Amino acid sequence: MLCYEGYIYHKNRSKGQKIYWKCTKYRSEKCSGRLITHNGMLLSREAKHDHAPDIIERNIRLLVNSIKENALQTMLPTQNVISDSVQGLESAISASMPSLPALKKRVQRVRNELGSSIPLPSSTLDLMIPEDYKITLTGNRFLLYDNNSVERILIFSTEENLRLLSNHRTWFCDGTFKTCPSLFQQLYSIHVKIYESTVPLVYALLPRKNEATYNELFHFISRHITSQPISISVDFEKSSINSLSNYFPDSNIKACYFHLGQSFWRKIQEHAQIRNLYVTNPSFCHKIKMLLSLAFLPISDVIRGFELMLEHEFFVSNENILQPLIEYFEDTYIGRVIVGNRRRTPIFPISLWNVHDATFSGCDRTTNGVEGWHHSFSRFVSGNHMPILKFFYEIERI
Repeated sequence: MLCYEGYIYHKNRSKGQKIYWKCTKYRSEKCSGRLITHNGMLLSREAKHDHAPDIIERNIRLLVNSIKENALQTMLPTQNVISDSVQGLESAISASMPSLPALKKRVQRVRNELGSSIPLPSSTLDLMIPEDYKITLTGNRFLLYDNNSVERILIFSTEENLRLLSNHRTWFCDGTFKTCPSLFQQLYSIHVKIYESTVPLVYALLPRKNEATYNELFHFISRHITSQPISISVDFEKSSINSLSNYFPDSNIKACYFHLGQSFWRKIQEHAQIRNLYVTNPSFCHKIKMLLSLAFLPISDVIRGFELMLEHEFFVSNENILQPLIEYFEDTYIGRVIVGNRRRTPIFPISLWNVHDATFSGCDRTTNGVEGWHHSFSRFVSGNHMPILKFFYEIERI
C-alpha cells in the first residue's frame, strides 16, 4: 500500500526498479489515478483521480497496517495490541474504524499466516505463549497446566471438558508426532464418545515419550476429575500403559486391535523373506494372520490356542522362515516358556490386547476414532510440524 497526498494506492505491477501503482478506488469508482515510483521515489503521475482524497480512510488504513505490524512484533494479547494502537484516536477516525471483533480477527489471522516467519524459540524454555492462546475464544481458561521446565509440558483443556471427562467412563488415548510443533515430541490427546462421535477433551504437548512425562500428565488429569474411567483404550506404548495403570488402577486398560496389526506388520517388514511371501502369496498371508486371531479367543484359551497353532502343518513346514516372527510374538504377547513349563510375563499381557469380551459386548476394539481425528486435524491445518503459534491458533478453534 502507498499513501500520497491523501490518496491510497495498491501495487499494480513492477518492472525492474519501477513499481506501478493504481488507486484503491479503481473498481468501486472507476478511478484512473496512477503513480510510478522508482527506488521508492515518485517518478511520475500518470493520471489524475476522479474523486477527492479521503484523509479519514487513509488514516484508518495506516492504523490497521500498524496494528498488523505490532501484532507480529510483540507477544501481547490481541486486545492490548489494538488498544495500544487506537489510544488517543480522533473521534472522526474512531467512528469509522472496523469493529473490535473484526480487528481481533485481522490480528489473529496475520499472526497465524506469518507464524512461520517468526523466529522459533531455541528451546521450550524460551517459548513465550501469547495470553490470547491461554484462553478459549469465549474467554475461558484453556492452558490449564504449564510446568515451565526444561522438559516442558503444556496441557490444554477446559473445566467443562474435564467435567465431561469425569462423566464419560470410556476414554480413548493416542499420541501423534505429525502435527506436533517441532519443539515437542508429540501431541497427546484424550477423547470420549459423544453421540457416536469421537470428541477430544484434553490436548497435551509432551517433550518425551517416557514414563516420567506420562506420569506428570496423568497426575494432573487424576487430580482434576471426580471419577475414574471404567476402561481406557490406548496404543501399544509401554510407558503410557504403565503410567495409566499407576494413576487409574481401577480402570480396565485395553490396547487397540488396529495397533496390534500395525505392530505385527512392522515386524514382518524387518524380515525380507517373510515380507516377500506375505505380500505375494495370499495363502501365506492368510495363515500368518491367524496369530492375530488369537485376540478373539477367551483370555483363558489364548496360550493353548497359540500352542495348537504352532502344531499346524503351515507353521511346522515354515518353521525356519517364521522363527524370528514367532519368537517376537511369543516374547511380546504370549510369554516365552521357561523352567518348569511356566511362561514369562510378556511385554504386553494377554488381558491388554485380547478383544473377546469387547467383541461380544459391542464395545470398541480400536482407537480408530482417535486416529481419524488426528488425520482430520492434519488435513485441517494443511501440514505437519506446524509453527508453534499456528498450532496454538488452530487448537484453540477446534
